[in-house]
Amino acid sequence: MLLPLIIALLLPAGVVSLCPEDDNDLDLDPPEVVIEYGAETLVNCTTTNDDFQEMYWSDGTGQRITEDEETFISWPLSASDWDVKASCTIKLNKSHECSKDLKITVYKRPDRVYLHPLEALVEGRQHQLHCDIINVAPVENLTVRWYANNTLMKTQSFKQTTKTPVNESSTLPVTFRRDDSVVLFRCEAHLDFDSDALVTSDLLFVPVHYAPELNIITNQVLHVQEGDNVTLECEIDANPPPEYQWTSDKGNVWDNTNKLTVTNIRVSADYNCTGTNYLGSTTRQIHINVTNVIMETAASAPVDDTDCSPTLTPSKLAVRFGDPVSIDCNVSASNFEGMGWEATTGGTGLLESSFSTWRVDNLNVWDPKPSCYVTLLNGRQCVSKPSITVYKRPDRVYLHPLEALVEGRQHQLHCDIINVAPVENLTVRWYANNTLMKTQSFNQTTKTPVNESSTLPVTFRRDDSVVLFRCEAHLDFDSDALVTSDLLFVPVHYAPELNIITNQVLKVQEGDNVILECKIDANPPPEYQWTSDKGNVWDNTNKLTVTNIRVSADYNCTGTNYLGSTTRQIHVYVTNVATTTAASAPVDGTVCGSLPVQLTSSMKPMECVTDSDCSPILTPSKLAVRFGDPVSIDCNISASNFKGMGWGATTGGTVYLLSPRLSSWRVDKMEVWDPKPFCYVLLNERRCVSESSITVYKTPDNVLISAFSHKPMVEGTEYPLTCFISSVAPLQNLTVRWYQSSKLLHTDVFYEANGNVTKTPESRAFTLRVVPERGHDGTPFECEVELHLGQEVPKPLTFKSEPYIAVVHFAPTFTQGNHSEDISLGGDVTIGCHAEGNPHPAIHWVYPPADNVKEATWGRQSNITIQQATSTNAGQYICVATNELGKVTRLVTVAIKDEAAQSVLGFSWWYLPLIIISVVIVLFAVTLLHCHRKHGRYSFMTVRTNEEIPLGTKSAAGGIH
Repeated sequence: MLLPLIIALLLPAGVVSLCPEDDNDLDLDPPEVVIEYGAETLVNCTTTNDDFQEMYWSDGTGQRITEDEETFISWPLSASDWDVKASCTIKLNKSHECSKDLKITVYKRPDRVYLHPLEALVEGRQHQLHCDIINVAPVENLTVRWYANNTLMKTQSFKQTTKTPVNESSTLPVTFRRDDSVVLFRCEAHLDFDSDALVTSDLLFVPVHYAPELNIITNQVLHVQEGDNVTLECEIDANPPPEYQWTSDKGNVWDNTNKLTVTNIRVSADYNCTGTNYLGSTTRQIHINVTNVIMETAASAPVDDTDCSPTLTPSKLAVRFGDPVSIDCNVSASNFEGMGWEATTGGTGLLESSFSTWRVDNLNVWDPKPSCYVTLLNGRQCVSKPSITVYKRPDRVYLHPLEALVEGRQHQLHCDIINVAPVENLTVRWYANNTLMKTQSFNQTTKTPVNESSTLPVTFRRDDSVVLFRCEAHLDFDSDALVTSDLLFVPVHYAPELNIITNQVLKVQEGDNVILECKIDANPPPEYQWTSDKGNVWDNTNKLTVTNIRVSADYNCTGTNYLGSTTRQIHVYVTNVATTTAASAPVDGTVCGSLPVQLTSSMKPMECVTDSDCSPILTPSKLAVRFGDPVSIDCNISASNFKGMGWGATTGGTVYLLSPRLSSWRVDKMEVWDPKPFCYVLLNERRCVSESSITVYKTPDNVLISAFSHKPMVEGTEYPLTCFISSVAPLQNLTVRWYQSSKLLHTDVFYEANGNVTKTPESRAFTLRVVPERGHDGTPFECEVELHLGQEVPKPLTFKSEPYIAVVHFAPTFTQGNHSEDISLGGDVTIGCHAEGNPHPAIHWVYPPADNVKEATWGRQSNITIQQATSTNAGQYICVATNELGKVTRLVTVAIKDEAAQSVLGFSWWYLPLIIISVVIVLFAVTLLHCHRKHGRYSFMTVRTNEEIPLGTKSAAGGIH
């Protein structure tokens, strides 16, 4: 202990000695502060040494808070400077003091993490991906992680010691193979000490491109008979898909199909298929060997003939590339030899039938050109060609990022539609905040997939704040082919502008404290600088507190961003100079509630308590106020033995008042999210505090409901709906309800997983996953947001989205089952077929051809009418209903009944037993009669003795009379 004394004696007068390590017992709580730029916190310094002259905090700029009696002192640390400093010092005597510096890290999360687009990765080549981290600090605590298909590829940290925000970049060298197909990249930026500071780039979809390569390396030999039809297939793997060209050693050339149908082949030939994309080409050879020559007469050239043209069902259709397709062809003429289909793929050759179907299980030809032909007995041919469109939905719709829109300037937004066909059926729609801005179509007649672009010129005002863009691509004939870009949030930037244009004059009394507020509207928010005509300068705060004011002065506030600056002047006029000590310079910073209470130099440090004996009464004690609205709270004290009272708050606080029992905290426009107001009263040796519970809220700018994929729902398939709530506070008071046709489906209550309470406005998205039924088609889904503000506002504030009308697709079903139909010979009958489905099913009949049979289809109904039925009309009539989700059939069996034949057949079977019975009875009666005559009849009578018996004469015939 003698060493400090010896050192002190040896030092010149007025020089303070260094502190021996053993005597430095200062304890900082917390010992280290990590704080977001612009935030505030409280730090404490404590000593166990009771014998000291003074204890104080200082920040390196001359500002300090001093304590000379208590063994602890608090410091309200404001992170308004990137190199903020704070040091706690205890002065033991005139020549001996100790101090500890508070370790402070001021940080800022990145404004954005931007992953530069890349059209494609070429197999085997090394590519560099670039990720920009915008406006982050400090960079030495930044970690960047790269992911490809959710696999961590690279982690990078940085060694720069710059404390202010900077833009940083990271690169990722990548090399991929064709097996990867499409790679999904993302870039994440993270400040090591901030668990919430993870900022992620938009997902980047990058296809892997590679040169064409044969799936089957060896050449092929096919043996066919003369006159056969053969389909040659060229299996080439490439990305982007190759353009095909077929050639033969006979000089023929066919373009852009991977399948080639050769009909009525006559001679052996070599066929070469070449697949080409921008990375290269490859060729496959197929040799066709023709054997067993059969002599045939070549078919005559096809000619169009409306008298005998076959009927196609359907005659016009659109089919997605790679999907199955079928078209039925029916012949009504009777004098024909045969029929068949010709096409670049799926041809049939000549068939001895009146009905034929062109069917391809996997349509991978962009222009198949199918045609159905009929060969008549006289050698003529009739042809019908369907109108078929082969389409491909876009792989992706990519909306190029835009950092910001500058007010009043015209900007061009760019939307790329990747790999779509045919482009002449493409429509692109632009939306800004769900308002249709532009519709564009295209005139090109290219049938193969292309990349197309659309631009939108936009000019916005500051009132728009943030604009939500999306770009939609749609093929006109395909209700499911709506592909939407990711949503693009773009802020509207504008130069600083004064909310109050005129300069302000404030009249105050000498010794008062005054808060000067600089209301400047700008985006991005301005950097502030205050100056006065007395030469003082204060940086980067929109509110300036001037304490113990003595002289009149002009204060100038300048707000600046990259688009400009503006200045407001406030003149403070000092009058009525007072001699009271109530407004003396504050020297004590004892903490009451959550903020320091400034005491005047005439006051002794006191204990801060909140007991009911002396706590002031607040009216109201709890309240909710909308951001930007006025607010006031009254504070009343019932005790009589008090010295004074006042208010503390981050805005609208009052100076210490000596006499009144009532004080009001009043703010004309609440623009602080956490004002923390408290009323304090000095009562003898105690300081009593009442804190107000105040919720500052903001209603959402928008409540939008949208589909994640913007494709129609499919029955039985899970489908996500998203409810986006834009800029609402506080989040923890939020309840989201989902409705379908006014029926409550689900309720979401916001919950912050880490327990943090968010008070500033934020945007959130909530997702509902539904499994639709066909009965849900056309029903509305709605998202309702409730902001609960407690007993202060008993009825929750409610906001509802515009309804989302569900479009549910489902496979066809028939309203009737299979059945039989009996028709009288020569009679008329109509057989109906009705199918339900979405999209509306195409309905057609398959039936035995006949001149007296007519088919009529409208909407979801199709009828077959048979007039004057003949025996040839008997058979099976099949109704076929098809949409993209399925195909169903219904069978009607028609039987022809001859009524005359039925009547004869009926007589034979119903009356024959009666006739037989009648004949048997007649025969029996005749037999009995015959027997009766043969045996005679005899009568006996009494003999009269006295009478003679007369005798008849004998005729010539010998009979007796």
